[in-house]
Amino acid sequence: MDSLPGLIWNCDASGRLEFLNQACLDYGIRAGQAWVDQGLMHPDDRARFQSDWPLETQARLCGPDQEYRWFLFRLTPRPEGGWWGLCLDIDERKWSEDLVACEKRLLEMIGLGQPLPRILEAFCQHFDELSGDTMSAILLLNAGSQTLRRAAGPNLPPAYRDGRLVDLVPGPMAGSCGTAAYTRQPVFVDDITTDPRWTDYYSYQLSHGIRSSWSMPILDQSGQVLGTFAIMADRVRKPSTKHINILERFRHLARLTIERARAEESIRRSRAYLAEAERLSHTGSFGWSRDTGELNWSDETFRIFALDRYQAPSFEQLALRVHPEDRDQFMAALESLQDDCFLTTRLLLPDGVIRHIELVLQASPREFIGAVLDVSERKQSEANLQRQTVALTQLVSAGQQALDHLAEQPNLEALIGKMLGLCFDYFDAASTRVRLGEGHHLSFERGDQRPHLTPLEPAPAKHEVHIPLVFRNQSSGSLILVFDRERRLSSEEELLAHALANHLVLLLELRRISQRAQARLLVDERNRMARDVHDTVAQAFTGILWQLEAADPDTNPHLARAAQLARSGLQEARRSVHALRPQALDQQDLVGALETMISAMTAGTTVEAAFEVEGDRVVLSPEVDENLLRIGQELITNSVRHARASHFHMVLCFQDGQLSLEARDNGQGFANPPGTDGMGLDGIRERAALLGGTFQFDSQPGAGSSLRVTIPLERLP
Repeated sequence: MDSLPGLIWNCDASGRLEFLNQACLDYGIRAGQAWVDQGLMHPDDRARFQSDWPLETQARLCGPDQEYRWFLFRLTPRPEGGWWGLCLDIDERKWSEDLVACEKRLLEMIGLGQPLPRILEAFCQHFDELSGDTMSAILLLNAGSQTLRRAAGPNLPPAYRDGRLVDLVPGPMAGSCGTAAYTRQPVFVDDITTDPRWTDYYSYQLSHGIRSSWSMPILDQSGQVLGTFAIMADRVRKPSTKHINILERFRHLARLTIERARAEESIRRSRAYLAEAERLSHTGSFGWSRDTGELNWSDETFRIFALDRYQAPSFEQLALRVHPEDRDQFMAALESLQDDCFLTTRLLLPDGVIRHIELVLQASPREFIGAVLDVSERKQSEANLQRQTVALTQLVSAGQQALDHLAEQPNLEALIGKMLGLCFDYFDAASTRVRLGEGHHLSFERGDQRPHLTPLEPAPAKHEVHIPLVFRNQSSGSLILVFDRERRLSSEEELLAHALANHLVLLLELRRISQRAQARLLVDERNRMARDVHDTVAQAFTGILWQLEAADPDTNPHLARAAQLARSGLQEARRSVHALRPQALDQQDLVGALETMISAMTAGTTVEAAFEVEGDRVVLSPEVDENLLRIGQELITNSVRHARASHFHMVLCFQDGQLSLEARDNGQGFANPPGTDGMGLDGIRERAALLGGTFQFDSQPGAGSSLRVTIPLERLP
C-alpha cells in the first residue's frame, strides 16, 4: 500500500484512524485520532466528517508546508464496521477548475459591460476564494498625480480600507505595491518587518494584522504601469507556485479589463464632448445610406428637427418639418441629390417656431454624410444688427441735430424741446413729458417750440412708456412717451430711447447749472447795486444832512424842508439797500434770520407764530440761505397778509438726506391757488426748482393752507 498513489487508511465505526500508509504518515496524519481531531482539516470542511460520512467528498488538508491542499475522499464500508479510505491529491485540478470558473464569470461581467470597480472587486473576491487564506487588492495608477489608489479590496479590514494609505507614491522603498509600480517587476515580501522596502509602512500594516505582502505590476501593451495586484496574509509566508500562476493569469485578465474600460471611457468622453459641441454650436450630424435609404441622426439633429429621439427618423417626418413654402423645392433637391451639395431651408415646428437651417452633404459610394446647422440665431442677429444699425444712425442723427441746434441757438429750453420733438419722429408718440419731481413735469406737445412746466399730473393716457433719467447713478426723473394706442418698444427702440434720455439728462443738468449760475449773477448784481446805492446815494444824502444841520435849518424854513427831504431820501435809499441785499444773513445764520424775520413780521399782530428746527443742522451755501430766507418771507407774508391766519407754524427739517421748509396756518384757505396773483407761489416754485427741489401746496377753503419745499441735500451747491 505504501507504493500506491494517495493516502490510504482505515478507521473504526467511531471514526478513529487505525491504519495509515507511509504517505499518510509523511503528510503528518497520526493513528489513534479521528479526522476531525487531527487539526489538519480545514475548519469549513470538518462538518462533513462529524457523522454520516459521504462515500465521496472533497476536503482540504494542511500539509507539512502549512499550505492547504484539496483531496478527494473515497470511502468503502468494512464488514466488521468502520471504513477503508483513499485520499487523492486533486489540488491542481481543483485550482484549475475553480480558476476556469472564475475566469468565465469575470469574462461574462466584462462582456456585459459591468462597471470597472465592480469587475475589479470580483477579481479580488475570486482570488481570495481560490487562495482561501489571503486578502487581495487592486491599486490603479492615477495618470495625473502619478499615485496609486486602491480601487478594489473587498476582504481587507474596514479600518485598513479607510486608513491613511490612500494615495501611494511609487518609489524604490515604497512597500510592495509602490516598489512594483516603480520597478515594473513583481515584489514578494514574506515578512514586512524585516524588508527595508517596508521600513516606513510596516507598523501601520501590522496594526491591521498584515505580516506578508506580494505585489505584481499590471502593465499595458507598451509596458506602462496601469496599477498593481496586491496579495496580503496575516502570517509570514512565501507565495506558492499556484499563487504566482493565478496572479499571472489574473493580472493579464485585469490588464485587458482596465484597458477596455479606459478605452470605453475615452469613447464615452469623446461622444459626450461631441454631443456637447454639437449642442453648443447647434450643429447636428447624420448619415444617409444610398442602398437602404436608412437615416442615422445624432441627438442634436433630433433636437433641431424637434423629433422624438427614440423613433427612427424618416423622410416623411423630415418633410412634415420643412416649411410649407420651401417643402417642394427642398424635397426635390434631396431626391435628385448625387454629389456634394449645400442646402438651406426653413423649418416650421409644431409650436409655430420657425428655424433656419443649413445642410452640408458629402457623397461617398454607399452613403451621404452630412451636418445640419441651426442658423436661426445668426439670422436673428443679422436682423437685429440691421435694426440696430438703423437705430444707431438715428441716434447719431439726433446727437448731430442737438449739437447743430446748440451751435445755432444756444437756448437750453429750446434745445430740450428739440430733443423731445425727436420722440415724435422716432417713436410716433402723441406727446412727451419729463418728470422732474412729484407733481412737477415738463410737457411737450406736437408743434410746441419749447416745453412748458405743468405742476399737476396730466390726464392718464391710453399707454405710457417710462424711461428713467439717471445722473451720477441716481434717478433724477423719467422721460415719458405718451401713445394713443397700445405700444411696446423693440430692443432697438429702447436703446434709442435710453440714449435720448441720456442726452436729456445732460441738457437738464446744464439747464439747472445755468439757472444756478444766473441766480448767482443776479445775487452778485443786486449786492453790487446795493453797495453802489449805499456808497453813492446814501452817502450823498448823509453829506447833505450834515451840511444842512450845520447851517441851522431851524432859522430857515427852506433849509428845514430840504433837511426833511434829505432824511426821507436817505431812508428810501437804505430801504433799497435792504431790499437788494438781506442784511439779516450778514449778522446771523439762516435759522436766526428766519426766527428774527418771523418775530418782526408778526410783532404787533394777533398771529401766534412758532418756529422749529428738526434734525442735525447742515451748513449751507449763501445762495441756498438767501433763497430759503426769501421763500420763508413769502410764506409768512401769505399767511399773515392773504390768509388772515391766527396761528402760523414753520419747520426747518434736516432729515433722511433732505432739507425741507414747511409752513402751516389756520387761515381762510383757497379753492384754486393762483399761480401769479401776488402771493409769490410762482416765485417759490422757481426758487425750489433752482435748488433742485420740489414744491407742494395744499389748501382748502376754511381749512387753512400747507406749503412744503423739499430739496435733496446732495443737489445743493
